[in-house]
Amino acid sequence: MLQISTKIQYATRALIYIALNHTGKPLSLNEISRHEHISMKYLGNIFVTLKAAGIIQSSKGKYGGYMLAKAPDRINLYDIIMAFESGILLNKDMNWKETYSDYYVWQEIEFYLENKLKELTIDSIIRKLKRNEQNLYYQI
Repeated sequence: MLQISTKIQYATRALIYIALNHTGKPLSLNEISRHEHISMKYLGNIFVTLKAAGIIQSSKGKYGGYMLAKAPDRINLYDIIMAFESGILLNKDMNWKETYSDYYVWQEIEFYLENKLKELTIDSIIRKLKRNEQNLYYQI
């Protein structure tokens, strides 16, 4: 089973929160941590990785904090995953061509997943969440 790490799940939740609460001003680590129920230390480590990947930017000072480095429609799940992992399925360090005859099948699966994850942006996730939220209040 393909598993997404807690870091990637928390990173995605935090990025969605930042996108939903964008006012042009940075959001504090404390606020994001409290709202998303993620320890500040753990979230701080996640943000170091996201910043290095160019997904978020930070500012220091009394009114400092974090903002998205790109528009939400330009941040996709593939970018988030690749900030923390070296690949989706295949172990890139392994010599797959010599080891497994089914290398090309797994390569095709990885290519498919990569393309789907690139289509799934923070913006598209937010739009879907908002549609689902509206459907919760629909009554007959």
